[in-house]
Amino acid sequence: YAYTIQPVSYFGQLLLSLISFVFSPLPPPHPLPYPLRRLRPLCLSAEQLTAPPWAGAELVWRSEHAYAAPQGLPPLDGIRVIRPGWYLGGAAKQRFAPSQALALGLRAAEARRRVMLTVGDSRAVRYLKGETLELAPDELHAEGDGVQPKGFCLVCIDGFPVGWGKWQDGILKNEYPPGWRWT
Repeated sequence: YAYTIQPVSYFGQLLLSLISFVFSPLPPPHPLPYPLRRLRPLCLSAEQLTAPPWAGAELVWRSEHAYAAPQGLPPLDGIRVIRPGWYLGGAAKQRFAPSQALALGLRAAEARRRVMLTVGDSRAVRYLKGETLELAPDELHAEGDGVQPKGFCLVCIDGFPVGWGKWQDGILKNEYPPGWRWT
């Protein structure tokens, strides 16, 4: 019955508007376009991880964004939640783009394509500054049969993942978040 009470103060009005915002029903989810619906089951296999690190978690899709929600999480229908779990990435233009959160949550061995740099390597600093790197094909470590070198690869410095890069024809295009880049 809080909605029927007339507030007498500014604080009361503010409190009632906050209550109505938090408990307002969310709009019904929009159905995904057909090509994106077809992409859903293929998205995470396209990243070609050796094993899903979110094993035991429930895969949740919010529009074109994928999350790994903890198993046993109650339904979040009607509650405004920024992220319902670990953000894995998004599907855009019929491709899966992995997130920085996924990169930092992985181990180097869990990605089939990875680039291993050392702290003393000048390319590590260039990567952290957001520059494009030139890499020989033998510097790209690809595990498994039939793994094509072209695509997203995990960039690691001394065995620790720092972000993603797109490798194509000897060039590693930097996918490091712009706000995190060194200046």
